Amino acid sequence: MDGKKFNSHKLMISLLVEEAGGVPLDMGVVADDVDAIRAKLKIGLEKADIVATIGGASVGERDYVWEAANMLGAPEAVVRGIKVQPGRVTSLCMLDGKPIVMLPGHVQSTLVGFYSILLPLLHLMSGLTLEGSHVTVKAKVSRKLVVREYPAFERIRFVSLRGSWGDYVAEPVTGDSSLVSVVVKSDGFIMVPAGKDSVEEGEEVNVHFLRGLFPMASS
Repeated sequence: MDGKKFNSHKLMISLLVEEAGGVPLDMGVVADDVDAIRAKLKIGLEKADIVATIGGASVGERDYVWEAANMLGAPEAVVRGIKVQPGRVTSLCMLDGKPIVMLPGHVQSTLVGFYSILLPLLHLMSGLTLEGSHVTVKAKVSRKLVVREYPAFERIRFVSLRGSWGDYVAEPVTGDSSLVSVVVKSDGFIMVPAGKDSVEEGEEVNVHFLRGLFPMASS
């Protein structure tokens, strides 16, 4: 495909925004060019209540969106990275009284950023509470899951489910945060607390679904 990538992230986030009660506006794709991103952010701030970007987000080099936002004015940094992995570089600033949510480009990180920042913001601005924003079920982990990376962070791990209500088994689906296949094979995710380095076989966990994306959450 001549090095081109299918823009699946935009479709995924648009679907989740719509499921959460928002109206997604497609602002197109912009190259990793600060001036081009600045121009697109300006249009987005004029048209939308929330501007969400995917990719071009970091907390160091190649932080194109943050640099572009600074060119438009002095943004108020509300969140500059989150202590969740994947999704660590997710950020949020306010500009002209409107939030700009900066989601990472790797698909699993994109989802975690949506769950951590964009979804709560959508509910807050819609006058809703976070209660019921996503479905959870209890399940027992099928095998030991070692989670030693980023011990000071909350870690998100995707899982598939088998069994029936009240007797679910969660099978970890592992892989690099850039792999779409991990998300495709999953029904939801679990959250491993900071400081915990493993989830034992048979341990009971809460599996979180995102409405409109994972099949069981829509049933």
